[in-house]
Amino acid sequence: MERIRQHPKSIFLIIVLMVGVAARFIVRSPGFAAHPGSLSWALLADFSVTVPVVYLVVVVRSGAAGLLSVVPVVLLGVLRARAVLPPGRFPLMEGHTAAAVFAGLEVAALGYAFSRVARLRRTLRRTGGPAPDFATAFPLAMAETFRTSMPVSVVAAEVLTLDRDFTLYRRGKAALRLTAPFLSEAH
Repeated sequence: MERIRQHPKSIFLIIVLMVGVAARFIVRSPGFAAHPGSLSWALLADFSVTVPVVYLVVVVRSGAAGLLSVVPVVLLGVLRARAVLPPGRFPLMEGHTAAAVFAGLEVAALGYAFSRVARLRRTLRRTGGPAPDFATAFPLAMAETFRTSMPVSVVAAEVLTLDRDFTLYRRGKAALRLTAPFLSEAH
């Protein structure tokens, strides 16, 4: 139980991989060929209900993720069931319905990304007061919002590079207007 509290996302990933491997074996078994209807529904329930419930119990209850993060897990479960099951098993999951599921997944991912950016902005405003400039405040806000890791450090470095480039561009454009007004009117 202590391991689950320490590494809930890793434990969830292991469980999902085990469900995925078991589903592949079931689909390729002779039993599936004999009873494709009931086993297809069982696999769909495993991916779209059981996996999100495991996520809720293992990851969300441990505090490693929020309750809204269950929605993308449900959508990914439906998409995974669609990928594992043979074509034609569920006509509702093909064509326009599949496009709607993909659109729902994209909306959920964008909503999650926007919520993280909004949280980063709030943290930046709160921590930006004592910091002398953006280059000092931004990495602190990133570390507080997303925890310190290699991808977070890379993103922070990229944002700081873009900030520096835009600042230099704005300064250069202002300097260009002051020194050669006829060049700045060309565009």
